[in-house]
Amino acid sequence: MAKRQLAAIMFTDIAGYTAMMGTDEEGALDTLRKSREIQKTAIEKNNGKWLKEMGDGVLAQFNSAFDAVSCALAIQKRAHTELTAKIRIGIHLGDITLENNDVFGDGVNIASRLQALADPGGIYVSESIHQAIHANPAIHTKYLADVRLKNVSRPVRTYCLVEEWLPAPQVSKIKKIDTSSVKRKLILPITTLIVIIAALIGWYMKSQANASMTSVAVLPITNISGDSTNNILMAGLHSELRDQIASIRSLRVPSRTSTSKYINNNKSIPEIALELGVDVILEPDIYEIGDSIKINVRLIKAFPEEHQLWSYSYNRAMGNVVSIYVDIAKAIAQEMNIDLGSDLVASLPKEQVNTDAYKTYIEGLGYLYQATPGSIDQALNYFNRSAEIDSNYAPAYVGLAMVWGFRMQMGIVSTLDAAPHVKKATSKALSLGSDNPEIHFLLATTNTWGYWNWDEADKEFKTTLEMDPTNAEARAYYAHYLNIMQRGEEATIQMDKALQLESNNWLVQALYGMYLNHTRLYDKALTRLKNTLKNDPGNLIALAALWTIYHNTGKYDEALETAKILYTEKREYRAVEILITGNQQGGYENAMEGVAEVFIAKMDTTFVTPWQIATLYTRADNREKAVDWLEKAYDAHDANMPYISCDPIFDKIADLPRFQTILSKMNLKRTVK
Repeated sequence: MAKRQLAAIMFTDIAGYTAMMGTDEEGALDTLRKSREIQKTAIEKNNGKWLKEMGDGVLAQFNSAFDAVSCALAIQKRAHTELTAKIRIGIHLGDITLENNDVFGDGVNIASRLQALADPGGIYVSESIHQAIHANPAIHTKYLADVRLKNVSRPVRTYCLVEEWLPAPQVSKIKKIDTSSVKRKLILPITTLIVIIAALIGWYMKSQANASMTSVAVLPITNISGDSTNNILMAGLHSELRDQIASIRSLRVPSRTSTSKYINNNKSIPEIALELGVDVILEPDIYEIGDSIKINVRLIKAFPEEHQLWSYSYNRAMGNVVSIYVDIAKAIAQEMNIDLGSDLVASLPKEQVNTDAYKTYIEGLGYLYQATPGSIDQALNYFNRSAEIDSNYAPAYVGLAMVWGFRMQMGIVSTLDAAPHVKKATSKALSLGSDNPEIHFLLATTNTWGYWNWDEADKEFKTTLEMDPTNAEARAYYAHYLNIMQRGEEATIQMDKALQLESNNWLVQALYGMYLNHTRLYDKALTRLKNTLKNDPGNLIALAALWTIYHNTGKYDEALETAKILYTEKREYRAVEILITGNQQGGYENAMEGVAEVFIAKMDTTFVTPWQIATLYTRADNREKAVDWLEKAYDAHDANMPYISCDPIFDKIADLPRFQTILSKMNLKRTVK
């Protein structure tokens, strides 16, 4: 039975403990024992109750805010003279749920954020604690700032306790944590003992059974290790953790694309859950990363009110990090009353991996998801290095396949160059036993836009969705494939499912806009694409689709302006210049022909997709040159070529015999419009 009651919570943690264990195991254990003794004595003397240990931390309960503050002061005073470890203390008075000897809720969340901000050896308190103790002449506080804390909807007025032996926050520190500062870095000492205290008020019951929970979003991992160089690793670890949670097939888990935007977002848990359409949020933090990794995770139910279901701390060697994913997945399944089944349990990774190979692979993922030509080159280097470190490490080959898939999709290299690399890497990964949805999704897209192997593509899309039925991006791409195949009703079903799964996913939205263009639903497409670009102004897919729709509907001024924005985003400044001068000298069609000539000239030194030049000549109403370049695109196996079966931009040239010959050679049909 869950309840609220007036109490206080103390949570402690020793940051840097993993590093200490790696360099001085005996000394680290001695520090841990001493800190436990200091805490236990202070808790007992101040009417507290020891609830449980959490890794190298402790959770305890008190009856009042005064007892909690007194305990915190007692801990800091002894630690100041008896411990080499520095202690952080955060105190908050707020609503917490007590259930099964555990505590949850906003109070713990705010207190944990305050302790992360506190100075080593200091105590930070919220306005609620300040109000409860300010009349006591023996306790002194100093106002610091109104702080915007992650996943807390309102700024928290924050104070520090003042004593001669407590540190005084620097002015620069106060400015840094003030709400007016857009970015904060939470720097922890090498050894940090964290004490969190929160007061609890009232009583209540859970209003919904956990059995009704069917969806969970994995937020980006917060890096509070104090080392900003680890941020690339955070992105890779987030992707890995999300993918493992998505292995629970009866759960809907939004994609990395949908959740990555919350990396520096101050929205509350309910706001995020509402935007993503999920019941539960998994919030991970990393305190340390190196040869070992320390992760804290919280599972938070968003509705009918924010309620922390559980919090776990994991501290393991980097080579055994995959076991953390398994434990988190199992804990989520248990909380949400899901029977994993033997097949799923068997599919989750359990073995220890080569630490260097894994860490290098994770860094590669981080660079890959930055999705710029330079970052993708970096990712390729990391994945190659991971495979060199351990030639039997399957994820490294999945990474290599993704790099070449990205390069092909973004038009960085030709399909003839990229597709063999995808095939080789995926084959190697499969031979090493890595049979996951990502591999089959890569095979589906490569067979569609790379090899034009329609039957094999269909089979791989179906396999992907059997393994991961909630994969909205796979369903959106499958809808494009089905539309290329002139299977319109099936395409509509898949696109509708993709939107139902992740309506806020920018990639799904952009693919939907393209789909609406291909199905000639121009008004609906314009509304959708404008909304997408409002939230994601640099979305290249959406900009390209919007330009095409303006062209197809004869709105050439709007088409020209959209083309300028697109080429500016792509840093094609010469093309922007020609758009302006060409339009001034001879109008829209002259500008289109001029840009085509710019890209033809670039082909001597840079890869340019022949498809792009063909579409420019189509916009210029130069029918023969347009087909000339479509023939070149066919010979180059251009990844865009499958769309000749449905893209309206070719309506004016679809009747030409050479166009029909290309369609026939690709085993495609085009419905006459």
